[in-house]
Amino acid sequence: MKEMNQFLVNNIDMRNHKALFGKGAIFDLTSNQHGYDELSTAMEGDIIYVINDKRNVVVAQEITSISEESVTDEVINKLDLNLKSKELIVIYGKPIERIDSEYSKFIKKNNITNSKINSSTRTMMQGFNVAKF
Repeated sequence: MKEMNQFLVNNIDMRNHKALFGKGAIFDLTSNQHGYDELSTAMEGDIIYVINDKRNVVVAQEITSISEESVTDEVINKLDLNLKSKELIVIYGKPIERIDSEYSKFIKKNNITNSKINSSTRTMMQGFNVAKF
């Protein structure tokens, strides 16, 4: 049986993944963003938690599929990104459990560590996108 990984991801800007990438899309990350290497290890069946604009983790979602692709110029324009690389991961998922937790409490409860999370306050530092735990 495969070991299940879990990921905490930052979407406080509330990017509309469904509109950009289609039904079930919940998160995306380009290869020049912090956390890409961690997220590139995600597999179907892993669990992902998304931090929203209110800084809450609302639901746990099971990853149902992952798209790793080169970014088209159309997507670059939609995302309004200045990309150094055109590699992109898009995560698709389905809700499986209600969480309803302020994200720093969620981090503390799950003992999540990452170079972009302040270890004493359990808050995101500039550039936080993904933490695998």
